[in-house]
Amino acid sequence: MSLLDDIVETAGNGARPLADVLRKCTVLAVRLDNPPFRRWVALELEGYGVDDDLPPYRSTVPTELKANLANLAYRVTNALISPLALPADLREDLTSIDCRQSVAEMEGLVRDAHKGGHGSLRVNVDPSLWQFVPVADTYNITDLWQEIQLSKLTAVLDAVRNRALAFALEIERLDPAAGEPNSTRATLPVESVTQIFHTVITGGVVTLAAGAAHVTQVLEVTVNPHDLPSLLARLRQLGIGEADVEDLQVMLPAYETSEPDIAAPGPQVSGWIWRAAVKLGSVGGGVGTSAAAGVLATAVARYLGLG
Repeated sequence: MSLLDDIVETAGNGARPLADVLRKCTVLAVRLDNPPFRRWVALELEGYGVDDDLPPYRSTVPTELKANLANLAYRVTNALISPLALPADLREDLTSIDCRQSVAEMEGLVRDAHKGGHGSLRVNVDPSLWQFVPVADTYNITDLWQEIQLSKLTAVLDAVRNRALAFALEIERLDPAAGEPNSTRATLPVESVTQIFHTVITGGVVTLAAGAAHVTQVLEVTVNPHDLPSLLARLRQLGIGEADVEDLQVMLPAYETSEPDIAAPGPQVSGWIWRAAVKLGSVGGGVGTSAAAGVLATAVARYLGLG
């Protein structure tokens, strides 16, 4: 089995630890001699430091702010604090967290929480901030914490797994022998590998052909959560046809209404992503189906507030 086949098989098996996938990706990154991919894999394996920039899927993951309150006569437990009641300069810090742990640590947290029958994790808030959280006049805060749903952590882990899988598939499309130590085939151009990295892994800037092999557009995927016009505008800029845009627009309301808390787009939306990616990836000079799917999945996930 080739290294690329091994990565695809391991990444595609959700029961396999994500660290196993990334260790194989480390070998691929070294053999491709691609520093951006190698650094991303190392950060996911070892965790992000306080000075490391976080990818979008790890940054400002939504949480709920909860408190235990008490006065001379009563106690209130698990009181939900409305974000609108918080000072504007603290609102984001107290209603979201940055996930900097390694993938192994995050998988361990999710696994242990499931074993304990819990659907969320608790992150204690620094007591020095309690005074800035408004509560009823007669009550005092006795405990304050942020609660993150396990589905949100699972979404982060899925984002890493899906990106590793899409990267391997796209490299394999260009050169099935890439990453093999004894390959006699020409090395993939550094520019091609780096473009695939930025398209599939970071989901930031993507180069896609716009109808002809010699015409390209550089587009920044900037979709705001639950902002449908921004999503539709980005899809059109990426070259998605109006019929496909309309199909997705019909699917999204039902998805948000029926499954608002799940960690990834449902099968109907996922099917749309791959069908659209096949069309997009087949355009002359494009980045390929897997890379296009990564861009589209990132845009839809951001709209749904999942990444």
